[in-house]
Amino acid sequence: MSRNSWTYAALAILSLVVFLVYLNRVFPSALNSQDSQIRLVYGLGLLALVGSSVVLGWRGHAGLALKQALAWAGIFSAVVVVYSYRQEFSGLMDRVRGEVVPSIAINHAPGKVSLRAGRDGHFHAAAMVNGTHVDFLVDTGATLVSLSLFDAQRIGINVDDLSFNQPTNTANGRVFMALVTLPEVTIGDITLFDVSALVASEGLESSLLGMSFLRRLSSFQVDQDRLIMIR
Repeated sequence: MSRNSWTYAALAILSLVVFLVYLNRVFPSALNSQDSQIRLVYGLGLLALVGSSVVLGWRGHAGLALKQALAWAGIFSAVVVVYSYRQEFSGLMDRVRGEVVPSIAINHAPGKVSLRAGRDGHFHAAAMVNGTHVDFLVDTGATLVSLSLFDAQRIGINVDDLSFNQPTNTANGRVFMALVTLPEVTIGDITLFDVSALVASEGLESSLLGMSFLRRLSSFQVDQDRLIMIR
Protein backbone atom coordinates (compact mmCIF):
# COMPACT_ATOMS: atom_id res chain seq x y z
CA MET A 1 0.00 0.00 0.00
CA SER A 2 1.36 3.46 -0.92
CA ARG A 3 2.18 6.16 1.61
CA ASN A 4 -0.88 8.16 0.52
CA SER A 5 -3.13 5.17 1.19
CA TRP A 6 -1.81 4.83 4.74
CA THR A 7 -2.32 8.56 5.26
CA TYR A 8 -5.93 8.34 4.10
CA ALA A 9 -6.53 5.33 6.34
CA ALA A 10 -5.10 7.12 9.38
CA LEU A 11 -7.22 10.20 8.68
CA ALA A 12 -10.32 8.05 8.32
CA ILE A 13 -9.67 6.32 11.67
CA LEU A 14 -8.98 9.63 13.38
CA SER A 15 -12.16 11.11 11.96
CA LEU A 16 -14.15 8.12 13.18
CA VAL A 17 -12.72 8.42 16.70
CA VAL A 18 -13.51 12.14 16.83
CA PHE A 19 -17.05 11.44 15.60
CA LEU A 20 -17.59 8.78 18.29
CA VAL A 21 -16.30 11.10 21.02
CA TYR A 22 -18.68 13.80 19.79
CA LEU A 23 -21.63 11.39 19.83
CA ASN A 24 -20.74 10.19 23.32
CA ARG A 25 -20.84 13.79 24.59
CA VAL A 26 -24.12 14.58 22.85
CA PHE A 27 -25.74 11.30 23.93
CA PRO A 28 -23.90 10.38 27.17
CA SER A 29 -26.20 7.48 28.09
CA ALA A 30 -26.42 5.89 24.65
CA LEU A 31 -23.87 3.18 25.46
CA ASN A 32 -24.95 2.36 29.00
CA SER A 33 -26.64 -0.91 28.04
CA GLN A 34 -24.72 -4.04 27.10
CA ASP A 35 -26.84 -4.43 23.98
CA SER A 36 -25.81 -0.98 22.74
CA GLN A 37 -22.16 -1.73 23.38
CA ILE A 38 -22.40 -5.00 21.45
CA ARG A 39 -24.02 -3.21 18.51
CA LEU A 40 -21.22 -0.63 18.53
CA VAL A 41 -18.54 -3.32 18.47
CA TYR A 42 -20.41 -5.10 15.68
CA GLY A 43 -20.64 -1.92 13.64
CA LEU A 44 -16.99 -0.99 14.10
CA GLY A 45 -15.83 -4.50 13.25
CA LEU A 46 -17.97 -4.62 10.15
CA LEU A 47 -16.76 -1.18 9.09
CA ALA A 48 -13.12 -2.18 9.58
CA LEU A 49 -13.48 -5.38 7.59
CA VAL A 50 -15.40 -3.81 4.74
CA GLY A 51 -13.14 -0.75 4.67
CA SER A 52 -9.94 -2.78 4.56
CA SER A 53 -11.32 -4.95 1.78
CA VAL A 54 -12.29 -1.92 -0.25
CA VAL A 55 -8.89 -0.27 0.21
CA LEU A 56 -6.97 -3.42 -0.70
CA GLY A 57 -9.26 -4.39 -3.52
CA TRP A 58 -9.39 -0.92 -5.07
CA ARG A 59 -5.74 -1.24 -5.95
CA GLY A 60 -6.75 -3.82 -8.52
CA HIS A 61 -10.28 -3.43 -9.74
CA ALA A 62 -13.46 -1.81 -8.41
CA GLY A 63 -15.48 -4.98 -9.00
CA LEU A 64 -12.99 -7.03 -6.99
CA ALA A 65 -13.12 -4.51 -4.17
CA LEU A 66 -16.91 -4.76 -4.00
CA LYS A 67 -16.81 -8.57 -4.00
CA GLN A 68 -14.28 -8.62 -1.18
CA ALA A 69 -16.29 -6.13 0.84
CA LEU A 70 -19.49 -8.18 0.46
CA ALA A 71 -17.66 -11.41 1.29
CA TRP A 72 -16.20 -10.01 4.52
CA ALA A 73 -19.52 -8.46 5.48
CA GLY A 74 -21.24 -11.83 5.00
CA ILE A 75 -18.62 -13.70 7.03
CA PHE A 76 -18.70 -11.20 9.88
CA SER A 77 -22.52 -11.18 9.92
CA ALA A 78 -22.59 -14.99 10.07
CA VAL A 79 -20.18 -15.00 13.04
CA VAL A 80 -22.32 -12.43 14.88
CA VAL A 81 -25.52 -14.42 14.21
CA VAL A 82 -23.96 -17.66 15.47
CA TYR A 83 -22.66 -15.91 18.60
CA SER A 84 -26.00 -14.18 19.24
CA TYR A 85 -27.88 -17.48 19.03
CA ARG A 86 -25.24 -19.64 20.70
CA GLN A 87 -27.66 -20.85 23.39
CA GLU A 88 -30.25 -21.86 20.80
CA PHE A 89 -27.62 -23.70 18.75
CA SER A 90 -26.41 -25.42 21.92
CA GLY A 91 -29.95 -26.59 22.65
CA LEU A 92 -30.27 -27.87 19.09
CA MET A 93 -27.06 -29.88 19.43
CA ASP A 94 -28.33 -31.37 22.71
CA ARG A 95 -31.49 -32.52 20.92
CA VAL A 96 -29.51 -34.07 18.09
CA ARG A 97 -27.25 -35.92 20.53
CA GLY A 98 -30.31 -37.08 22.48
CA GLU A 99 -31.80 -38.58 19.33
CA VAL A 100 -28.58 -40.30 18.30
CA VAL A 101 -27.69 -41.51 21.82
CA PRO A 102 -30.94 -42.06 23.80
CA SER A 103 -29.15 -42.17 27.17
CA ILE A 104 -28.09 -38.51 26.83
CA ALA A 105 -30.68 -36.25 28.44
CA ILE A 106 -32.29 -33.54 26.33
CA ASN A 107 -32.60 -30.20 28.16
CA HIS A 108 -35.96 -28.57 27.46
CA ALA A 109 -35.88 -25.84 30.13
CA PRO A 110 -33.98 -25.17 33.36
CA GLY A 111 -34.62 -28.22 35.52
CA LYS A 112 -36.58 -30.12 32.85
CA VAL A 113 -35.03 -32.96 30.83
CA SER A 114 -36.18 -35.99 28.90
CA LEU A 115 -34.75 -39.37 27.93
CA ARG A 116 -35.72 -41.44 24.91
CA ALA A 117 -36.29 -45.17 25.29
CA GLY A 118 -33.51 -47.34 23.92
CA ARG A 119 -33.88 -50.17 21.46
CA ASP A 120 -34.51 -52.57 24.34
CA GLY A 121 -37.53 -50.51 25.40
CA HIS A 122 -35.89 -49.38 28.65
CA PHE A 123 -34.71 -45.92 29.65
CA HIS A 124 -30.99 -45.46 30.13
CA ALA A 125 -29.47 -42.32 31.66
CA ALA A 126 -25.96 -41.00 31.14
CA ALA A 127 -25.21 -39.30 34.46
CA MET A 128 -22.33 -37.62 36.22
CA VAL A 129 -21.72 -38.99 39.73
CA ASN A 130 -19.09 -37.16 41.74
CA GLY A 131 -17.74 -35.82 38.44
CA THR A 132 -17.49 -39.28 36.80
CA HIS A 133 -19.64 -40.58 33.96
CA VAL A 134 -21.96 -43.45 34.93
CA ASP A 135 -24.55 -45.18 32.75
CA PHE A 136 -27.75 -46.01 34.64
CA LEU A 137 -30.73 -48.17 33.82
CA VAL A 138 -33.83 -46.33 35.06
CA ASP A 139 -35.67 -48.66 37.46
CA THR A 140 -38.76 -47.32 39.24
CA GLY A 141 -38.98 -50.62 41.10
CA ALA A 142 -35.66 -50.00 42.85
CA THR A 143 -36.04 -48.21 46.19
CA LEU A 144 -32.58 -46.70 46.02
CA VAL A 145 -30.03 -45.81 43.39
CA SER A 146 -27.83 -48.89 43.06
CA LEU A 147 -24.24 -48.99 41.86
CA SER A 148 -22.38 -51.95 40.49
CA LEU A 149 -19.11 -52.68 42.24
CA PHE A 150 -17.22 -51.55 39.13
CA ASP A 151 -19.02 -48.16 38.93
CA ALA A 152 -18.59 -47.61 42.67
CA GLN A 153 -14.84 -48.01 42.33
CA ARG A 154 -14.78 -45.73 39.28
CA ILE A 155 -16.40 -42.83 41.16
CA GLY A 156 -13.87 -43.10 43.98
CA ILE A 157 -15.67 -45.20 46.62
CA ASN A 158 -13.31 -47.37 48.66
CA VAL A 159 -15.28 -50.59 48.56
CA ASP A 160 -12.96 -52.26 51.06
CA ASP A 161 -14.32 -49.96 53.76
CA LEU A 162 -17.98 -50.76 53.03
CA SER A 163 -20.21 -53.06 55.06
CA PHE A 164 -22.22 -55.23 52.68
CA ASN A 165 -24.97 -56.02 55.16
CA GLN A 166 -28.08 -55.06 53.17
CA PRO A 167 -29.68 -58.18 51.60
CA THR A 168 -31.48 -57.31 48.35
CA ASN A 169 -33.33 -59.40 45.79
CA THR A 170 -32.34 -58.65 42.20
CA ALA A 171 -33.04 -60.21 38.81
CA ASN A 172 -29.88 -62.26 39.31
CA GLY A 173 -30.89 -63.45 42.75
CA ARG A 174 -30.16 -62.34 46.31
CA VAL A 175 -27.13 -60.08 46.75
CA PHE A 176 -25.72 -58.08 49.64
CA MET A 177 -25.28 -54.35 49.33
CA ALA A 178 -23.71 -51.49 51.27
CA LEU A 179 -25.47 -48.23 52.00
CA VAL A 180 -23.68 -45.06 50.83
CA THR A 181 -24.47 -41.41 50.11
CA LEU A 182 -23.58 -39.90 46.73
CA PRO A 183 -22.60 -36.23 47.13
CA GLU A 184 -23.78 -35.24 43.64
CA VAL A 185 -25.73 -36.87 40.80
CA THR A 186 -26.34 -34.93 37.57
CA ILE A 187 -28.52 -35.88 34.61
CA GLY A 188 -28.71 -33.18 31.96
CA ASP A 189 -29.73 -29.94 33.64
CA ILE A 190 -30.84 -31.69 36.86
CA THR A 191 -28.44 -32.02 39.79
CA LEU A 192 -29.32 -33.59 43.14
CA PHE A 193 -27.09 -33.64 46.19
CA ASP A 194 -26.63 -36.24 48.93
CA VAL A 195 -28.47 -39.04 47.15
CA SER A 196 -28.90 -42.28 49.11
CA ALA A 197 -27.59 -45.29 47.22
CA LEU A 198 -26.51 -48.91 47.50
CA VAL A 199 -23.34 -50.57 46.27
CA ALA A 200 -23.70 -54.19 45.21
CA SER A 201 -21.00 -56.63 46.25
CA GLU A 202 -21.68 -58.67 43.11
CA GLY A 203 -24.36 -59.68 40.63
CA LEU A 204 -25.36 -56.21 39.42
CA GLU A 205 -24.44 -55.84 35.76
CA SER A 206 -25.74 -52.28 35.35
CA SER A 207 -26.13 -49.48 37.86
CA LEU A 208 -29.77 -48.59 38.53
CA LEU A 209 -31.36 -45.17 38.82
CA GLY A 210 -33.88 -45.87 41.55
CA MET A 211 -36.47 -43.94 43.52
CA SER A 212 -34.01 -42.25 45.88
CA PHE A 213 -33.28 -40.02 42.87
CA LEU A 214 -36.64 -40.03 41.09
CA ARG A 215 -38.87 -39.32 44.09
CA ARG A 216 -36.90 -36.15 44.88
CA LEU A 217 -37.98 -34.66 41.57
CA SER A 218 -41.06 -32.46 41.33
CA SER A 219 -42.42 -34.94 38.80
CA PHE A 220 -41.45 -37.63 36.33
CA GLN A 221 -43.65 -39.31 33.76
CA VAL A 222 -43.48 -41.52 30.70
CA ASP A 223 -44.97 -40.03 27.52
CA GLN A 224 -44.89 -42.69 24.80
CA ASP A 225 -41.15 -43.30 24.31
CA ARG A 226 -40.03 -40.37 26.47
CA LEU A 227 -39.25 -40.16 30.16
CA ILE A 228 -39.73 -36.54 31.28
CA MET A 229 -38.12 -35.43 34.53
CA ILE A 230 -38.68 -32.07 36.22
CA ARG A 231 -36.60 -30.86 39.13
